[in-house]
Amino acid sequence: MTGEHLWDVSIVEHTPDLAGRVAPLVEQATATDAVGPLNEQAHRILAGQLPGTHVLAEQDGQVLGYAQVDHADASVQLFVAPAARRRGIGAALAEVARHQEPGLQWWSFGTTDGARALAARLGLTPVRGLLKMSTTVAEHTFDHPGPAPEGITVTTFTAADIDDLVEVNALAFAEHPEQGRMSRRDVEDKVAEEWFEGPGLFLARNQDGALLGYHWTKTEGDVGEVYVIGVHPFEHGRGLGRYLLELGLHHLATTRGVRVIDLYVEAANQRVVTMYENAGFREVQRDTRWA
Repeated sequence: MTGEHLWDVSIVEHTPDLAGRVAPLVEQATATDAVGPLNEQAHRILAGQLPGTHVLAEQDGQVLGYAQVDHADASVQLFVAPAARRRGIGAALAEVARHQEPGLQWWSFGTTDGARALAARLGLTPVRGLLKMSTTVAEHTFDHPGPAPEGITVTTFTAADIDDLVEVNALAFAEHPEQGRMSRRDVEDKVAEEWFEGPGLFLARNQDGALLGYHWTKTEGDVGEVYVIGVHPFEHGRGLGRYLLELGLHHLATTRGVRVIDLYVEAANQRVVTMYENAGFREVQRDTRWA
């Protein structure tokens, strides 16, 4: 409540127009905070591609805030329209969301002051960090890395590769709470996205045809992304990941002609962070997961 005006917070069913109702708030929050308030998984849930619980703060039919519970990930993402902040709406959204199941964790992207304040109010502490790292094509020359390592053949994606991709991804990210759960449907949904391009998904196989690793790149406008690099655990330390990284960077910089290349990496994975630093990337944002 504020002044003579009332706002209500309630769980709502997913409807085809829900994403459209929340989209203006996403744009406003992104412009104000310089970081999007929802990640890719949350956008898929908002679009109805995956299940989740949706909580809206509304006043006179206008959406003021949104919270989402991802039950598969046991996590919450929430945000409030910039013009409606400091009215207790974030805390009210959090109160409804936190009662949907025990042990939920909470994402804050960019770890803004508002997110820190809400975390403190909820009695949360940081349990995980996710780094966004970036480089520009103007800063580096991304040469083709040359022939693949001995015994390795690199091809690009076809629909026949999906099951192998899912299997190796599960092995490569067995301990990762989100990426390790990637399913065949997840791949199919992403292949159907406008940004997907088969020539930008590189697969490395051995002489027997077994998939050992992959580099999935992404391009949106003039921004490229090292979307995912996954390497079979048996191949760690043999240079395959670095080769796939360089191959994808060359593709993004030359074939796709991007200006900026981004990536996301676990803050605790220092080995991989160092690999990216050596390739010219630097930290530009830190996301926090709270519990």
